[in-house]
Amino acid sequence: MTAEWRDPDDITADLGSGDAARIRAGLADLREFAKDGDEFELPALDASLLAPLGAAPPPDAVRDLAHLLARYRSFIPPPSRDDVIVQLVELAVRYAESQVIYEAAIEIQSEADPAATAHLAVGYLGARGLAGPAELDAGRKLIGYLLEAKPAVRRATAEALAAWPAGEPRRAVVTAVHALIDPDQRAQVTPDGPPLTS
Repeated sequence: MTAEWRDPDDITADLGSGDAARIRAGLADLREFAKDGDEFELPALDASLLAPLGAAPPPDAVRDLAHLLARYRSFIPPPSRDDVIVQLVELAVRYAESQVIYEAAIEIQSEADPAATAHLAVGYLGARGLAGPAELDAGRKLIGYLLEAKPAVRRATAEALAAWPAGEPRRAVVTAVHALIDPDQRAQVTPDGPPLTS
């Protein structure tokens, strides 16, 4: 983050530059700019913004983007809350940053219909898939948080998890969180998935 005040046009240019150092600085400056409620119109951001920073961006850049996705209200056009949740979940599992995983779970539980949002988020992960140990662990943590939430969120999470396709992501996550699933749902959420239908 730079020490001096920066013009919104300069921050916007940094975010659109494709340059790793400028994107990181732009994110930090935008978060600082918006800290006191000051905002300016900005094209909507998503997880792809961090691609120039490589496979393992600095954790502060991941946290800054997650915070802005969740809280910034002047994106043009404004993303739907469902789109915001999907982007937060994507950031959480792609970069496996603990604080972002936790904050994504909190955002899901804070929505107007948290059960529907939990179903959306877990369904997204099932369709997306989880690649490698870090993503599997991040997915397990996020789903674990949701299975420790209020009953409606727990049940929606288990229902969405039950619909995941068979494979290693389902096997690893279901095995890890099975004890957190409500007893009357456990038979439907098995590590190997539902039987194949013709």
